[in-house]
Amino acid sequence: MKSNYILLAGVSGAIAFIVLASISTAIPQAHAQSQNETKTSVEYIQNARSILKQVSIEYKNGNYNRSSDLAVSAYLDNIEYAEADLKNNGQSELVHQLETMMVTDLRDMIKNRVPQDQLDSEISAIDAKLTQAVAAVPEFPVGGVTLVLISAIVASIIALTRFGGRARWMSR
Repeated sequence: MKSNYILLAGVSGAIAFIVLASISTAIPQAHAQSQNETKTSVEYIQNARSILKQVSIEYKNGNYNRSSDLAVSAYLDNIEYAEADLKNNGQSELVHQLETMMVTDLRDMIKNRVPQDQLDSEISAIDAKLTQAVAAVPEFPVGGVTLVLISAIVASIIALTRFGGRARWMSR
């Protein structure tokens, strides 16, 4: 009977060690992510949509350089960060379309000083693609660290339940 409790204590200690080791590696990584203000792909896409509205406003006000800079920022500072999630969800073609529309076509339109309604039509077409992109990516990122922690906690609960039940059963 005493040996069963010793076994249970040993297994519990090993599980606690695994959980603590997982947490000790996860905390610095989580801190590093919070320092970089990790955004979800949905947030990046929504930010790009907002910037594209500013592109139209700046263009209408005759601020063509600012409008062009914003168009580049909408893609490079936002959509670029959502590309991996989009590609992982089978949206490689959508990524290619967005890049062409935002980096090449929209900037060429600004450079060539097309009429406002033509520019706004292109921005609307891009916005429709961005709506597709939002639907294709997960809203909440699940990183590897999170999966390791969840797995360790679940394994601990299962092990403690099993060994705890056996110890009680064996002591009877």
